[in-house]
Amino acid sequence: MDVRQLTPADIPRAAATLADAFCDDPFSVWLFPPDRLRERLLDSWTMQLRVISVPRGYAFATPDLDGVALWAPPGDPGLGFFQQLRMFVPFVRILGRRLPAATAGFGVIRRGHPSERHWYLSTIGVAPARQRTGLGRALIRPMVERADREQTITYLETFKPDNVPYYERFGFAVTAEDDIPDGPHMWSMTRQPLGGGA
Repeated sequence: MDVRQLTPADIPRAAATLADAFCDDPFSVWLFPPDRLRERLLDSWTMQLRVISVPRGYAFATPDLDGVALWAPPGDPGLGFFQQLRMFVPFVRILGRRLPAATAGFGVIRRGHPSERHWYLSTIGVAPARQRTGLGRALIRPMVERADREQTITYLETFKPDNVPYYERFGFAVTAEDDIPDGPHMWSMTRQPLGGGA
């Protein structure tokens, strides 16, 4: 199955796919109130896609937008000043009283990254009705193949224990574990490139 880059016109549908996919994610469930979980997820994914992922060009989807993957390239500088400014007010509105907890949680996520240059699979989500049909594989494979060509490691984190053996099929291995303060457990997973070391 081919995948393609997301465009600005794809953002509403892609955000809805991610919101549906992450409704049972332990980090999302910890972060947002249950009665507003999907609404807050939809708002946050829309903002991230519009401000960060789509403009940077490393946001991919299956043709029907039932699967979405967001990547960050090696040496990604993070948010610039104007991106931070654009996200600040919506971020505060979405998180409300959970802002301090979210700041601590995202700090743990940032600390998990390897020190070496790496491709980062920050997000992958598949519509619940299409899970276990190969969409995740279609979204992961092109980028890990690129990482192999570049001899660059690939990194991700997950909060679902069932995801660990899934990612191991692609060559990822658990390299660290951590806990979000008063929140879920996190597995950090790294994949060494085939054909040599990083």
